[in-house]
Amino acid sequence: MTKEPLVKGTFETKKGKEIVITGTHVFNVVAFLSVIMLWVEMIQWWRTGKHLPFEILLCLVPAIVSGGYNLVKWLRARR
Repeated sequence: MTKEPLVKGTFETKKGKEIVITGTHVFNVVAFLSVIMLWVEMIQWWRTGKHLPFEILLCLVPAIVSGGYNLVKWLRARR
């Protein structure tokens, strides 16, 4: 079994550099979108006063936490 990340696709820049898109990149995009959605929901909650549905938090928080963990791992690897 290899430790290589699952490659989802590749992207070539105008300068000819090839960028490999892995499952971690896709997951980080989902985590970023979850943060944006949570921010929008919190603004709506602040404006209307209606409580945030528990199902939304149940879906968004794990993705945000995992994306934050990936960010910390990436920052430590960059040192």
